[in-house]
Amino acid sequence: KLIYQKYEGPILPLYIKAFKRFYKKGTSIFLIYSLVIFVLAFNIFFFIKQMEEVFTWLSFISFMIMFIAFGIAVISMFHTLLLSTCFPSSKNIDLIKSGIKLTFAFILRGILFGFLVLGLIALTWLVPIIVFLISFYFLALAIEFILFKPYSSVKIFNNVSDKIADELTL
Repeated sequence: KLIYQKYEGPILPLYIKAFKRFYKKGTSIFLIYSLVIFVLAFNIFFFIKQMEEVFTWLSFISFMIMFIAFGIAVISMFHTLLLSTCFPSSKNIDLIKSGIKLTFAFILRGILFGFLVLGLIALTWLVPIIVFLISFYFLALAIEFILFKPYSSVKIFNNVSDKIADELTL
């Protein structure tokens, strides 16, 4: 958010301040989603290996369901982490439910974000050194423009992200 607003102050103290403020809740949410994403990724590779041996429609349909669920889990993880920064006093389970709801509410933006993340991963895989640093910047911009921007149209948020960004810079 601050990168998008062209913040011109010291970055490291601001980063440390934000890290201390959001670390605990963000880590617990990330660990919950990591477990779910790991199980879905394992299932995806399992069905791929099963289809390599003998192709069956059941394996293919199961693979597609796991792939879609994987994409939903990754995108809802980003939504939940963004919600945890805006509403730090909420419970994790409420944030996760709201993150999944937002993923389905902004489904086209989620699909666009998913394709962009896959493209950044593929680009980082091809040119690891230079693109690795650049991809973090593009990922931050994608999160801001694709996922975080539509929150301003939801009345409940009431520009909470601007208030949080202003608190961090004080």
